[in-house]
Amino acid sequence: CQDLTLPVTLAGGAEQIYGKLCTPAGAKTVQVLVPGASYNSAYWDLPYEPQRYSYQRDMAAHGYATFAADQLGAGRSSRPLSLPLSVWAAAESMHEVVGHLRAGRVGGVPFAKVVIVGHSVGSGIVAVEASTYHDVDGVVLTGITHLPALPVLALGAALGLQPALLDGHLSTLGSDPLYFTTKPGARAGLFYAAGDADPGVIAADEATKDQVSVPGMGTVAVFGIVLPA
Repeated sequence: CQDLTLPVTLAGGAEQIYGKLCTPAGAKTVQVLVPGASYNSAYWDLPYEPQRYSYQRDMAAHGYATFAADQLGAGRSSRPLSLPLSVWAAAESMHEVVGHLRAGRVGGVPFAKVVIVGHSVGSGIVAVEASTYHDVDGVVLTGITHLPALPVLALGAALGLQPALLDGHLSTLGSDPLYFTTKPGARAGLFYAAGDADPGVIAADEATKDQVSVPGMGTVAVFGIVLPA
């Protein structure tokens, strides 16, 4: 695997997408991995028992290359103002990543096939990207439903989220007030079934949590999930 930074655009300005590219020998197909809200690329290669819990390692064992991206505003990608980070902006940045992968500008390998994979809010971004640009050979949507329980989502957001600048884990990033993250300790209740989850996974999830823009999360919820249903 190798850490890479790719150029993308946002509202006409230059930004950067960080991603971890893992390429097994002879791989012809690459998966672009798009994490959910308040996650980053660590979701796909969790720093806890990676032989069991790493999607990237499992795909490599099956011959697939993967590029796990940090969305704009999260992880090691650029952190622009949150307001322009709509679902369309996120989809455009992933479209540019797909183009880099096909052209051989990522790790020096021009991939013959590109599959885009989303998790949760990332699946909404993936749906918009694939339906707008028609540039991928396959689409995988996870952690998403055709008809989400909007009251449940609204309640979870109200009780489980807070501005990232108030979070001790993320406050040093200097985020603007429209970047949000989960409240300390909230991820267990928001994302896991307590009797069926490995406590070590929940702890690793909490330790690697990130932020998401409110405009991005809101436009994904409406235009990436509800309307296409």
